[in-house]
Amino acid sequence: MAPNRKYANYPGAREAPTQVKTETQKEDQNPVLRGWPLVAGATALANSGVIQRFFWRNAKFGSIRDLPGLVDYRYRFQPDVLVLSETGSHPEPLALTKDLTTPAPQDQAGRYLSSADYQALYASGAVTPLDVVQSLLPLIRRAEGHPPPETGPYANAWVASHGREDLAIDAARASTERWKHGKTLGPLDGVPIGVKDDCDVKGYVSHNGMQYRPDLPWFKAADKTIWPVQQLEAAGAIVLGKNAMHELGGDTNGCNVSQEYGVSEDEIFVNPLVQ
Repeated sequence: MAPNRKYANYPGAREAPTQVKTETQKEDQNPVLRGWPLVAGATALANSGVIQRFFWRNAKFGSIRDLPGLVDYRYRFQPDVLVLSETGSHPEPLALTKDLTTPAPQDQAGRYLSSADYQALYASGAVTPLDVVQSLLPLIRRAEGHPPPETGPYANAWVASHGREDLAIDAARASTERWKHGKTLGPLDGVPIGVKDDCDVKGYVSHNGMQYRPDLPWFKAADKTIWPVQQLEAAGAIVLGKNAMHELGGDTNGCNVSQEYGVSEDEIFVNPLVQ
């Protein structure tokens, strides 16, 4: 059934493939384990890839992906269905009024920091985007390599950059030059940001919260940046790195528990340069 609103990238209805049932349903013959046999079986299962693969096939967990009729169906990893305007017109962009580009007074109750604080610092010459990035990277750096650098105090909110801190530094140098010559790109120029670990950024690895395995093609560095981050970078924002997340986004409690990095503290990460 077609939706009653207009959407971009909305998938059209397709008839499902006809599947011929090739086997009759049988009563489950798997044994029931309790007590020490269960402990021994669970230990063996946790430590043996052969046993894990046997139980995977036995439970038919992978049977759906093997259906030949699904080969021609496009799969999706990103939610790219967008609601379109009913009238065909688009709202006017938000005007950058003075209250959006001026830092809040230092003594204001409930004051929060924003990109306006960076703008004020850069415009005054007190610091540069390069100063900010070079100060923040040690705080979020994860120990890797030989010998590994010291792990930063906020590292568990971020994933390893695998030696690509140069990407942030190069972007910061370019932003510093723009500020120096009065050719800034706008209110985000020089503002450091983090990108969730399931969003591709060119040059960075997307771990998706999983343990890093450099021998697997899945963990190769991205060769293209996703469109939303492209727009942020085009506005001058500087990607410091990737933020830790649940393994494959498999939970919703906000603790960001991942197989690789454990519990994240990204909710409390604060830039000391604008405190």
